Amino acid sequence: IAPPLTALRGIGDAMSRRLEKAGIATLEDLLAMDVADLRGKLGPISALANIEGWQEQAAELCQIRKTR
Repeated sequence: IAPPLTALRGIGDAMSRRLEKAGIATLEDLLAMDVADLRGKLGPISALANIEGWQEQAAELCQIRKTR
């Protein structure tokens, strides 16, 4: 079972809901999304979001899952 988006630092319940509305439901979805496109989908709140950092964390978590 994949970790939820809220497993990433900086993503709480409210941001997780925003991401899901933007079509991001899994860590893999987050990794596949272009940063600029996601910022556009999130709107002004994206100025507070560390999307690049989230993608780095997601990549690490996905890599850890693959090695197990």
